[in-house]
Amino acid sequence: MPTDLDNTNDTTCKTFTGIAQFPISYCNDFETNGNDFYDATDVNQQNKWELGTPNYGVTNSTHSGSNAWDVMLNVIYFNSDTGKLVSPFFDFTAASNARLEFWQNRNTETNYDGVRLEYAINGGPWQILGTVNDPNATNWYTDPSLIGSGGLPAWDNTSNGWILSTYFASILDAAGTVQFQYVFNADGIVQRDGFSIDDFCVIQPGPIDVGVISIDEPGPGSAAGTLQTIKVTIKNFGAAAQTSVPVNYTVNGGAPVQTIWTGNLLPNGTAQVTLTPSYIVPIGDYPICAFTSLAGDSDPKNDSTCGNYVGVPTIIPTYKDNFDVANAGWYNSNTSPTTKWELGTPAYGQTNSAHSAPTCWDINLTSGYNPNAECYLYSPFFNLTNLVNPKFHFGLTIALSKTMMVYV
Repeated sequence: MPTDLDNTNDTTCKTFTGIAQFPISYCNDFETNGNDFYDATDVNQQNKWELGTPNYGVTNSTHSGSNAWDVMLNVIYFNSDTGKLVSPFFDFTAASNARLEFWQNRNTETNYDGVRLEYAINGGPWQILGTVNDPNATNWYTDPSLIGSGGLPAWDNTSNGWILSTYFASILDAAGTVQFQYVFNADGIVQRDGFSIDDFCVIQPGPIDVGVISIDEPGPGSAAGTLQTIKVTIKNFGAAAQTSVPVNYTVNGGAPVQTIWTGNLLPNGTAQVTLTPSYIVPIGDYPICAFTSLAGDSDPKNDSTCGNYVGVPTIIPTYKDNFDVANAGWYNSNTSPTTKWELGTPAYGQTNSAHSAPTCWDINLTSGYNPNAECYLYSPFFNLTNLVNPKFHFGLTIALSKTMMVYV
C-alpha cells in the first residue's frame, strides 16, 4: 500500500516441497535421485533424516555407493525426539502383488528407540505397514510395542550390519496413489548410534519369478565321504501361481543336478524342496549353489543362493594343527553376519598376532566384534576309541568386555 509506513512486516515466506509421483517398478540407491525422498521432521524436533554417508558408531557405511538416508549422519541422535523421512508418491492403480524392499542398518536402544514404516493412500491418514512376525514380510519389526513411540511396533536394537527388509504389499493392490513414511522415535534417557536406509525399491513383479531363498541342509560341516542330502526353500516372487519349478544344485562348481518341484506355489508362497540325488561330501572347504531355472523368469537376480561348507575329516590322534596350511576341517557357525570366526592373521586391538605366525582362528580378524552376537568354531571329528586319558591343549588370547564369554 502506498501509505504503508513499515515495510518490514509486510511479507511472510514458507518453504514447500514439490513431491514427484512415479510408476512402479521404482528403485532408488540415493546416489543421483536421493532427493526424491525428503526429511519431514517437525521444526521443533532435532532428529533429522540426512542424505549422505553415515559416520557415527556402527551406522558408519552405506549399503551401496556413497549415499544413504540416516538419522543424524555424523552425531548421536537426540533423546525425546521424533524424525520423519517421506517418500515420493507411487502409482499403485494397476499394482498386483507388488513388493517393497529396502536395506537397513541400525543400532538403537532396545525397547525404547526405533523406526516404523507407515503408508498413506490418496492423501489419507498414515497407517502402520505390517506387524512383528508378519507372514508377508522378511526382517520386519523387532518390537511389538516400542516405548519411545507410545506402544507402536518398530525396528529396535541392532541389525548387526546391513540387512534386507521386504514386504509383500498385496494390501495395496489397485490402491491408487501411495506414499511411505519412516518414523524414528527416541525416548528420554539412553541413546545409541542411529538408523540408516539404502537401496529402496517398490517392484511390480512379472507373472513368472521364482528363486531359491535358502539352503536349509546340510549344516556348515558334514562328515567327509558320507552321502549328504540338500534341502532348499524356494519362493514365488512373481504375480502368478506356479505348479512346476526346476530346482538345481552344484557342488564344488560341478555339473548341475536338477529336481522338478511340483505343487501349487502361490504369489509370496514358499516351499521346501529336497534335491536328489544326494552327493558325496568332499574333504575340506567347498561351495554349494542352488538355483531355479524356470522358463520366462522375469528377474534372474533372485534365482540363486550359494553357501560355503566344510567336509569334516575323522582324525585318529596324535593330532597337531598350527593353522598355517590348508584347513583340515575346522569350520564356523554364527548368528551375526558381522561377528564370526575367521582364519588368518589377527590385526585388531590386543588380538593382533598368532601364537605361531602367521595364522590362527580369530573373531573378526581386522575389526571389533559387535553386540548381541553368538558364534561357534568347530573342530574336525576325532576318533578316541583306543586312547586312554587323552589330553588336548591350545593357545588362547582374550580381550573381552565383562559381559562377553568364551567357552570350550
